[in-house]
Amino acid sequence: MSHLPFEILRPIFDDLKEKEDVLQCQRTCKQWYKASVLYLYTTVILQSEKQTQQYARTILKSPQLASCLRVIDTEKLLTKVKYRGENILPTHVYSANDEYFGDFYNWDDTRFSDMYGAEYRSSNKINNKEYLLDTIIRQCPNVIRIKMKEPPTVFWQKLSEAAIQEQLLHLSKLPAPTDCNMEFYIKTALYFKNSLQSLYIYEEGFYLNAGVSKETVFMVLRRRISEFIRLKRIDIFFLPYRRLNNLDGLIEDCPHLEKINIRMRFEDININRFDEVEPTTLINARPDIRVFKSENTITATNMNQLKYMMQKFTNLQRLVIILALYEAIDHHDSVTKLSVLAQFFGYLMLIPVCKVKMIINRAMFIEAWNEFTSKTDQSKELIMKYATTFGDNDELTVVEIEQDFIKVSYIVTKRCNVFPHVGVLLHSGQTIRSLTIEDIWSKNAYRNSEYTLYDALNCFDLLLDIFQLCPLLQKITLRSPKDMVLSGELVYQHTELKSLHITQLEPNYHYKFLRHVSFCLPKLKKLHLQYNNNDRVDNRPTVIIVDIPNTSLDVFIWEYCFFYYKPMDTLPFSIKLKTKEDTKFYVFSNKRIVISDEKEYEDLLPNHLRIEIICEGLKEFRLVMPPFSHMF
Repeated sequence: MSHLPFEILRPIFDDLKEKEDVLQCQRTCKQWYKASVLYLYTTVILQSEKQTQQYARTILKSPQLASCLRVIDTEKLLTKVKYRGENILPTHVYSANDEYFGDFYNWDDTRFSDMYGAEYRSSNKINNKEYLLDTIIRQCPNVIRIKMKEPPTVFWQKLSEAAIQEQLLHLSKLPAPTDCNMEFYIKTALYFKNSLQSLYIYEEGFYLNAGVSKETVFMVLRRRISEFIRLKRIDIFFLPYRRLNNLDGLIEDCPHLEKINIRMRFEDININRFDEVEPTTLINARPDIRVFKSENTITATNMNQLKYMMQKFTNLQRLVIILALYEAIDHHDSVTKLSVLAQFFGYLMLIPVCKVKMIINRAMFIEAWNEFTSKTDQSKELIMKYATTFGDNDELTVVEIEQDFIKVSYIVTKRCNVFPHVGVLLHSGQTIRSLTIEDIWSKNAYRNSEYTLYDALNCFDLLLDIFQLCPLLQKITLRSPKDMVLSGELVYQHTELKSLHITQLEPNYHYKFLRHVSFCLPKLKKLHLQYNNNDRVDNRPTVIIVDIPNTSLDVFIWEYCFFYYKPMDTLPFSIKLKTKEDTKFYVFSNKRIVISDEKEYEDLLPNHLRIEIICEGLKEFRLVMPPFSHMF
């Protein structure tokens, strides 16, 4: 235990809640004491003036503790949030021979005037942050980052002076500047060009030496970006014409780049006002760039931006981006567009951490997705969500792709005569293994006679259609269904489906469709039903029958959601479980489920909920009544 490295001890210290526990860890051995010093003084977060004073006093007294500092965070100094360490951080010193340790955490009324004497008292207009910065520059040679919100001009001046005097040689990142201090930020960054690993790049609108020079911030950094020999991350607040390939030269001048973050502060209103031009230069692949993130929309009308991403970033481990592909398919280049988009879907599937949002023409998505799935077997869950609108724009679809799922949001308008997901499942249903259909029924649209699509809506028939279109489907979730009633003859059995989850079931005390589910899903092992009750409690008992006679389940989850005033965990209920082997009875009493008998089960009380489960076999039953949850 005495030889555990700091990487293992850090999460141990993170879990400690009491001051005595930290003290005990310090007394364990010298290795643990040194680890606690690193833990407490490597990253320091200051949230009050008193803490700022105490920390400055501590590092003035102890050069050893000052040398531990790597990151100092003063962004929360103006907030009133309680500092997490005030009640838990230790004041114990390992031995009398060790360096001074802990006065930063002994709160008293020490002020900067006690540390700096007449110099501080004669200049009461100087902010405590300035004295803290002076102290850090003099005492903390290993600091790599100073976090400060909206740093003033004097901050940049002091850092520049420190660089000239060869101090803070390990500084790797500067705080983001304000618009007023853009010029000071650039000059300070150039002073630290040999150590900075992260850089902010702003748009063309900011000029240096306004009225004298026509050179902008972007022009200066673009011209001298190669001088930052350790640069690994750039945060770009300027994307020319919102095209990624326009930054290619900048990226190539940063040979050690690993992360790119695009954070445009202003959105273009007309995103299609610039014609997208095919890149004329050869694209050099950069497998060393592992992270690409964009908080704003990137236009990819002619697919050139998608081709650029696939050729440039060949080894991404994290991708966060919003893409706009508004234009409909043109018969002149439809094959090329669909092929590139299908390739891009495959490209996204290989990225471990992916969060991509695409605003795309619906017909284009369906054709490209069908082309992709016809060549590749993808295992992500497919989520299809519906939203109704009283407008007429149903041509756009929002597609969200993340690590575990692909979510497609459709808009249903008055002109729709078929649900759009059918077009996807007809061609790609053969590859789908997990599917969720959300909000297919809309109360507002259902009441509007102009929405003819909902006239003949039967969600159970729709469920059976999905079973036939997706023969390999293993899990399906249906949220907020309507009219779960079989309208025709049941002739199809799905032998692959293992899990069925239906939420927001309408109040219906005998779900007859479950008998049909039991017939058409012979391999079903997990059934999760959520029942919503919007009514107030009256004096009549509620009897709910779950009849799946041909099914032997591993897990059955019954979720009962209430919307009235009565506490969820005080509602009395009982359960009757009838399987092929025997019949058992259970009652809920005093927040516990206990075995009962038939007499007690039949003695229904007012407001009593009774659940009857009929199945071939059941290994586990879970009852969820928020905030109560029980399993037996």
